[in-house]
Amino acid sequence: GKPIKAADIAIFTRQLATLVEAGMPLLRSLRTLQQQEENRTLKRVIAQVSDSIEGGSSFAEAVAAHPGVFNRLYLNMVRAGEIGGILDTILSRLAEFMEKNGPALSEQQLVDVVKALNGAGLIKAEVRSN
Repeated sequence: GKPIKAADIAIFTRQLATLVEAGMPLLRSLRTLQQQEENRTLKRVIAQVSDSIEGGSSFAEAVAAHPGVFNRLYLNMVRAGEIGGILDTILSRLAEFMEKNGPALSEQQLVDVVKALNGAGLIKAEVRSN
């Protein structure tokens, strides 16, 4: 299938954030985006993530199964969002930074994002960059 570009992940993250912020349950949001997704490769990934969640996995665990698509820091942010009960906020921030910085978003930038969110008291997360 077509490769998944960073821009595809940014758009997916933005759309997911919008649905979750609107109060739609995560699984239903994912299934909705799965139906709409035009990139067949990403569609398949979203389907697998949805299936994992349906099977009892957390969103973070489901995302962790696709390291080629979601980098480790994406995973850490999602995990922090789930633990802190602010997944919608985290997804929105992630989308914002991905849109602004494009695929060139470095691990260090994401570490800075997490530190900033931590500082603002928005999340209590530990970020290990190794």
